[in-house]
Formats: sequence, C-alpha cells, structure tokens
Amino acid sequence: IDSGAGSGGATGSGLSQYIKIKNDPVDQYGILGGSVEFKFDVASSIPVTYQWQKDGKDLPGAVLTNLRVDKIAAINSGIYTLIVKSALGSVTSSPAKLEVVSLPIVTFATNRVSGEYGKVTILTPTVVSQGPTVYRWFKDGVLLVGEDKSSMSIDAVSKSGNYHVECKNLAGIAISQPVIFVATVIQLGAKKWEF
Repeated sequence: IDSGAGSGGATGSGLSQYIKIKNDPVDQYGILGGSVEFKFDVASSIPVTYQWQKDGKDLPGAVLTNLRVDKIAAINSGIYTLIVKSALGSVTSSPAKLEVVSLPIVTFATNRVSGEYGKVTILTPTVVSQGPTVYRWFKDGVLLVGEDKSSMSIDAVSKSGNYHVECKNLAGIAISQPVIFVATVIQLGAKKWEF
C-alpha cells in the first residue's frame, strides 16, 4: 500500500516515493496478564524514526517498528498508531485497537429450578464476556451435543438432573455453578394445594 494512498496518511512532499507501508498493525484482543504485539511493516529509502502512540499520546520508549505490550491490564485498552518521521515529513499507520479480555463471569439467579409437565423451562445464565464467546451445556457432567447457545430449553418430562454451562472466550473457560432441574409430573385432577 502506498503511504500516500489510503494507509494512515502522510505529511510532506513526495513521501510516498521514499516511505512505503506494507502492512499496518491490526486490532487485537489481549488477555489480562498476557502479552500482545503490534507489528508494522514499512520500507524506507531515507532515514526515519518511529514513535508509537496510544490514544493520540506518545508512549515513552516505544520507538521500534513493533510494539509489545506485556502484563496486560485494563488500562492498556485503547487505540494504537505508529508515526514514521523523516526530514521530509511523517507517515501515520492506520489505527489498531487493543481490547483487554478477562475470563467470562457466568452466574444463575438460583441453583434449583422446577419444571411442570407439558411446559418448557428455559435456563438462562447471566454472562459477562468480552469478544467472541462459545457456550457448551452439560447434564450430570455429560456434554449435551448441539446445545451451544447462551440459554437452554428443557422439556420437563424426563430431563431432571444437574445442569451447568461452560463459557469460553479468548481468555479461557469459566464454568457455572450447577443448577438442579426437577421435572414435576402433575396428573389431571390431582390435588395441587389445599387451604
């Protein structure tokens, strides 16, 4: 990509013939406590210097073509760009976003749910997760094939048991506490309550 045509943008006269951006940095997810690296590929036929910025402010000591962020914390979330400076002007990379990801948090409002014959009960956990999240449901410790949505519908006839869900994002897997589902079969004409 020519630096004067659609990349980050250039200032100065005729810079595109001297500085060419081959690959801009790309958006990344970073795991709390982990590491990410922004990579920038540039070719230059004149002397240049580099300066990485986060949210428009210079990062002290970040003066190489690649930027590695270690021991990621929430404060590292933001927009990163690299400025290539020369005597003729400067070229700025396209912005790259760093989104910090932590393990999902998954909870249920209760640990026991009852279902009635002829009705469908829906188990819906509260999930807090960044980035792409994958779900897997289990009954009595056994994976339920095909159950990969954020909630699960249970036919109350014969499916009593302990249920839990795994939520997986880029940071790893979180497992919910088990929910006991009890199916209750009520016959027509049976006494349900009395006063």
